Amino acid sequence: MRKLIMGIAVVAMFAIPSIATAAPATGSTTCTDSSDLQGKVIPGNVTVPAGATCNLSWSDIKGNVAVNGRLVTYGQTHFEKNVGVTGGSFAAANWGVTIDGNLSFLNPAVYSYNGFWGDYSPNVVKGNLTYTITSDTVYPDYQSPLLYFGGGTTVNGSFNYSDQGSGFAGHLDTGGLKVLNHA
Repeated sequence: MRKLIMGIAVVAMFAIPSIATAAPATGSTTCTDSSDLQGKVIPGNVTVPAGATCNLSWSDIKGNVAVNGRLVTYGQTHFEKNVGVTGGSFAAANWGVTIDGNLSFLNPAVYSYNGFWGDYSPNVVKGNLTYTITSDTVYPDYQSPLLYFGGGTTVNGSFNYSDQGSGFAGHLDTGGLKVLNHA
């Protein structure tokens, strides 16, 4: 009887951890440091609070990303869901970025440089891309945000841009943008 109980305890010790690690981790991660999430697989959502800079270079983000601060990536990065920028900025430079969901901007930060500067591989937004500045948003003279598409950026869905007249010529550069209109 004693050997049987010991055998069950040993099996239970090994069975429980393997069951626990088989389930994907979820939750939310707050990124407040420019390097704390680089090159990592992030199993849940990511939040970039106002005032923070988050560098997600070479990362794979499984959840949604909410950006109120500054999000940058200088390496090939994969966003498996949506990226929403509200009052912050999003800049992807050098290596291409893939966003499986939608990319949306709402009232981006003053004088922010948003978009894609990828030179080494293409950028892809598999869903829709929206860029909206509402009529109640006011930027100081000549400090409206910029939206730029360089290095080859494809949007599989639709592209909707509305700055309510708050910007000025040159704050939208679609030279490297290709919109397929089918998500």
